[in-house]
Amino acid sequence: MNRALFLIGAFAALAACGDGQPFTFGNATGGGGGGTTGSGGDTPVPDNIARNLSRVSGSPGGATFDVDVTGLDAGGELVSFARNPALDVPGYVAYSYQDDPLDRFFVAMVQTSDDNAVAGAAVIDGGQFTEYYGGVFYEQLERYSPNSGQVSYGGAYVGLTNISFFGPELLVVPGGTDPAQRPAQPAIIEADIFLNANFESDALVNGTVFNRVLLDIDGDPDTPGFQVANLPDIFLTGAVIQTDGSFTSGVELGDRTNVGTYAGVFGGSGATSVAGGLFLDGDWWDVLDDENEIGLFVLNRCGSGGDPTICAGAN
Repeated sequence: MNRALFLIGAFAALAACGDGQPFTFGNATGGGGGGTTGSGGDTPVPDNIARNLSRVSGSPGGATFDVDVTGLDAGGELVSFARNPALDVPGYVAYSYQDDPLDRFFVAMVQTSDDNAVAGAAVIDGGQFTEYYGGVFYEQLERYSPNSGQVSYGGAYVGLTNISFFGPELLVVPGGTDPAQRPAQPAIIEADIFLNANFESDALVNGTVFNRVLLDIDGDPDTPGFQVANLPDIFLTGAVIQTDGSFTSGVELGDRTNVGTYAGVFGGSGATSVAGGLFLDGDWWDVLDDENEIGLFVLNRCGSGGDPTICAGAN
């Protein structure tokens, strides 16, 4: 069961320490159903990454984005999330959904690669009744063929967490509502990510997520949120690239402690882009216990134009 971490009243202690191609998926069920398969390819999203997410449909940047995730009142149906620019992070387009003030508040982050060869979405709710729901989708929109030699991929990463608070995006609850009834808003992590991939006989990919900053855990709608920086870097251990472009392996801290799993898929002729997700359920931040992170990356190959700074010197 996914446990939500509510940080109401704990903030003082913590302080001290582009439009893309439409995509649709859902040929299989995540969260124990054998993985979720995208429409552009035959590569399933592993269950431990897809988690509670079953289907999505839409175009990043559109007015709405449709999601089927466990925990919504309309379970088993696609529900339209509304565009929410206030929650955008670098590289990703945000959507949100809350049916009424006493229902769960969900956030979705969505993106396609610049070449429209891969796409991804991450969804989470902020928790209610001590639990939360969420997961990651990614798929090939264009079939994969390998590159030659070693190449790199870099850009923005977004993490959605079970670290929750009564944030400003929530609908206003009736006066006198007991906190035990209230839904919460999930805290979001911004970061950078860099991958190296070798498509020769080794056929391996690995990398790191760094510059990790936890956003918006102020908990007071009348004041701006603040940032808690210096979250630990995480490292994506070597994963074998399969013939369909998919890969999966572990996530570690710098001391080699395992804290989760990542998976993804390359897309395009010459592996021009890559998308994937991760799930962290280890102790990746010593300020808290039982912290979880659902992460998403949609990246272009370094050297393809418009490279981020982290691609400097890489090809």
